[in-house]
Amino acid sequence: MNYFFITGDSSGIGEALKRLVLNDQNNIVYGLSRRNRKEEERYFPIQLDLSNPEEISQFDFPELQDVDHIYLVNNAGQIGAIQPVFEQSLEEIAEVFQVNTIAVIQITSMFIQKYKSHSLKIINVSSGAALNPIQGWATYCSSKAALDMFSKTLIADLEFRELENVEVYSVSPGVVDTAMQKEIRSSKSENFSRLDQFQELKDNSELIDPHQTAALIYRIHENPSFFNSNFINLREFY
Repeated sequence: MNYFFITGDSSGIGEALKRLVLNDQNNIVYGLSRRNRKEEERYFPIQLDLSNPEEISQFDFPELQDVDHIYLVNNAGQIGAIQPVFEQSLEEIAEVFQVNTIAVIQITSMFIQKYKSHSLKIINVSSGAALNPIQGWATYCSSKAALDMFSKTLIADLEFRELENVEVYSVSPGVVDTAMQKEIRSSKSENFSRLDQFQELKDNSELIDPHQTAALIYRIHENPSFFNSNFINLREFY
């Protein structure tokens, strides 16, 4: 059996990926989300708030049987307050880094410790914002940039320990039609200089369908040689 742990699977890319993975009878999905969801055939929801360090410290990955491959898809993320960073509260700043960076590092470390004797693939969902400074997104851009560096240094750590059975991928999805895009469009022009641009993407139907994104991410399982790098800009493949 192939096991997939997907964070933020209640909507958007995470939900689309969950549905795609479950189409294969050989796959089992564990969904990690702050929302309470119903158990389905081969789908087991785990309620976990990644913004809450105490909940993460009490979490433990389950024991698995008949394992072929195990995947961790760190998909959950949040844009945070969209405004100049010096006008945000300390709590708002901290929460974005907690969800987008710190929780990912913690969950990934626990994942490797638990299952390191198996074939593992870790997929971190990054963003073009990790490379491009966007006014009003200081915490989002910098937390995703930190996530990219984590992916790179994690690969170095795995090579140092000669854990060749663990692979790490970082994927940048592009501008996908998700709840995060709705948050961006609901921001205020006095706080965000590019609001009109993001509204136009929606109005002109230029946002990417999350099912397209999920299908490309799933190729890492179906045909990993399809991508020639561990750091993948999905916009090159739509």
